[in-house]
Amino acid sequence: MTRERQGTLPRWVPWVLLAALIGVIGCALIVGLLWQLTSRADVLRSSVTTNFSDQEIEELAALKLPPSVGNLQVRYDSFLDYFIYLRFEIDAGDLPALLDSTRITQPLSPSEQPGQIFSSTIDTPPDWRPEDAQQHLAGEWNEPGSPGPDYQGLFVDTSDPQRYIVYVAAFDT
Repeated sequence: MTRERQGTLPRWVPWVLLAALIGVIGCALIVGLLWQLTSRADVLRSSVTTNFSDQEIEELAALKLPPSVGNLQVRYDSFLDYFIYLRFEIDAGDLPALLDSTRITQPLSPSEQPGQIFSSTIDTPPDWRPEDAQQHLAGEWNEPGSPGPDYQGLFVDTSDPQRYIVYVAAFDT
């Protein structure tokens, strides 16, 4: 039986230190990889904002904003998935072009009521009040696993025959 010299570490200590170092490096690599994969859409952002370009909004919501868009409000929440809520006004004549740019099943329904996704009790833009509409059109599209958003819903307040208020909800999970 050999006796270890006094003042030297046991043989297993370097192995434990090496395993701990590999664990720390591995965790750092995983966190960095996840950050890179999700940073394309500003992941840890959750806010009512106007800091999106029209191109970013169109990409996230899978639609083309018409030229007459006004009073645009955006709510965006994300981590590994995302939710985007839009509220804007358009000229009534721009509705067909807007609809053609979406994945929404047409024709829209004048009797369909907005679902929970359109409830003003969730974190939505400040003027999000589809329940105030006296007349409306509504439609949705839902296909999990598709490129772009898995869900796209549209609610159009047509109470003013010249200028419509449009509510869009889109999310990808």
